[in-house]
Amino acid sequence: MTPITDTRPWYKQFWPWFVIALPAAMIVISISLYYIAWRKPFEMVEPNYYNEGLAINKNLDQQRQAAQLGIQATIGLVDNHRIRVQLHSKSSLPETDVLMLQLDHPMDHSKDMALALEQKSAGIYLGELKDASSWKLLQDEKRWYVYLYARQDNEQIRWQIQGEAKSLAAGELTLDAH
Repeated sequence: MTPITDTRPWYKQFWPWFVIALPAAMIVISISLYYIAWRKPFEMVEPNYYNEGLAINKNLDQQRQAAQLGIQATIGLVDNHRIRVQLHSKSSLPETDVLMLQLDHPMDHSKDMALALEQKSAGIYLGELKDASSWKLLQDEKRWYVYLYARQDNEQIRWQIQGEAKSLAAGELTLDAH
């Protein structure tokens, strides 16, 4: 019995190309993933996480202040361009405070909105949306983080209440200070 020898050159064989193809495919995939990560970085990572951590104590103090004042707010959509906030409190709130409503989208920070609220009557505040696309966005998106806070004349936040809205289009949202 004579052994069978293959006289074809190595580049015409299957197995060398198979062995070469696996690392080559990993290189192509790695370069592709690097390019994707470079083009659109992950937004959920906070670049200044240390200062964000320090701000947590300030937020807790502002929430305690809101609880001491017994603040409760009802937020609803009025028409195609306004948000209505009805504010209740155990004690009177300073007239010099500027009320702000912040709506944060949990996944896309480009959809976040901040509105300055104007007092129309005792405890009733209205905020104007910038355009019709903001109204549609509030109706279409199902989840929002809602922050209502009062700024003093020196731009410091006096109190803050917050909550989570499953859908602002469904009706009114009530925020309580706890």
